[in-house]
Amino acid sequence: MRLGTALIIAATVSVVVTGRAQHTGKQDEATRNDLAALQGSWVIVGKEYMGKQATKEELEQLKGEMVIKGNTVTQWSEEQGKKEIISESTFKLDAKARPRAVDVTRTTGERKGRTMLAIYELDGDSLKVCYSFLGGERPTEFAGKADRQSFLLVYKRLKK
Repeated sequence: MRLGTALIIAATVSVVVTGRAQHTGKQDEATRNDLAALQGSWVIVGKEYMGKQATKEELEQLKGEMVIKGNTVTQWSEEQGKKEIISESTFKLDAKARPRAVDVTRTTGERKGRTMLAIYELDGDSLKVCYSFLGGERPTEFAGKADRQSFLLVYKRLKK
């Protein structure tokens, strides 16, 4: 079960990290504000995939951390007391889109250069991200439906 969970996390991270880099040119104010608000460390507190919500036990097995610095995302996993990087990506936000959109591009590993389309909702220290699965079309709602086209992760900011 742990291996299956690890593979889902790895796939999630791989998918999350497959988009275009954030342009360094002018950004609208909403995008700048969202980018600033996303900075920091996040952990997964909710997951929906194949139309099913993850159980408390399944969520407890998702030991890892997502660190956002600038427009880069580093995913860490912790198993058996060892913390290691499992993926790195860049991302581009579109805070004007409804729902808000994010493109994530993997910068390391076997999926390097692949883009994953997603939508996001940021509410204080809570972040919802619904990802297209394996490079599909951008989701239009926050749900990990049974059609295997998307999956939803809910993150909570780590206070340090």
